[in-house]
Amino acid sequence: GDLNRELEVLDEYVTSENKSSYLHNDFAPGNIFATEPITVFDPSPVVNHGYLDLGLAIVIGISLGDSPEAAMQLKKGYFKDNDSINKEALQAAVLLNAHLKFHRWHKVGKTKHIERVQKHLLETSAG
Repeated sequence: GDLNRELEVLDEYVTSENKSSYLHNDFAPGNIFATEPITVFDPSPVVNHGYLDLGLAIVIGISLGDSPEAAMQLKKGYFKDNDSINKEALQAAVLLNAHLKFHRWHKVGKTKHIERVQKHLLETSAG
């Protein structure tokens, strides 16, 4: 997708749905302790929009080899039902987070991470 267009989509959505959330900012299995109930370790929390946190969690999971089904389950955990998801805004959040990660991954040779996320983006793109 076109990054500029995706930023416009996110800006429009966040402006219309201006609820902020307390975000983990790198939620992934490595940040979860196996306690009852689970404990999430949060070294750098921020307040932002939840779609950005979800987009980053999807990018991290896919890059590590999680299945598309895992991304679907993650979405189900964030939303009451599939109809309440703004798919265009979520795809924009995933693309933005991918863009932010790709530079670092390229620099450190994590080309498989990039390839997995690119494949996911192609398979989930609307156009």
